[in-house]
Amino acid sequence: MRRLPTAREIERLTARGRYACGHGLYLQISEWGTRSWIFRYRRGGRARHVGLGSCTYVTLAEARERAFEYRRLLARGGDPLDEKRGTKLEQQRAEARSKTFERVAREYIAAHEGTWRGDHSRQQWTASLEQHAFPKIGNIPIANIPIANITVTDVLAVLDPIARKTPETAGRVRHRIAKILDWAHARDLRPNDNPARRPNLLPKRKALKATFHRYALRRGVGVHT
Repeated sequence: MRRLPTAREIERLTARGRYACGHGLYLQISEWGTRSWIFRYRRGGRARHVGLGSCTYVTLAEARERAFEYRRLLARGGDPLDEKRGTKLEQQRAEARSKTFERVAREYIAAHEGTWRGDHSRQQWTASLEQHAFPKIGNIPIANIPIANITVTDVLAVLDPIARKTPETAGRVRHRIAKILDWAHARDLRPNDNPARRPNLLPKRKALKATFHRYALRRGVGVHT
């Protein structure tokens, strides 16, 4: 049986290249001197490799154990690279599904601030959401819910207190929440339902022009149309 290099022997290697360490495991030393582990194999007549991490954080024993697991996977008809990609994709999906409203809102602002005139819009968006939305449906322990789970109840928890005092501000915050939830849906972070766009969500405000018109008639002031 071929003797495998020891950890001390591997530590002495410094020249750029790949060095076999057993079970398809290789030490890879780059032209910059960085050291990492890779697992090399053939699939369908093609050479493939899977990175196993830096030698700084993964020991020789750990790398060999992972290489041995990949050999067993190949024996079962599996593919180590496909499995790694599938695991990574599922991790990315799980992370996306766990994004909170605050995180997505800040991503939305960062993605769109370049299309807004000046810095005023970004400041208004950020300030209004930090004041009204984030404390209720943002990223604090009592409200650390994924954006996918936000319902009309959550949206009303933000809007109702504002609407009783400043209806105009409530309308702006509602518009911003709706935009963020639409953006989240476009990225498959939530279902195709936007509770911030429900009709009759806020009391209707009287038009400013109509209010002035009635005031003018009572005061006898001429109204120009």
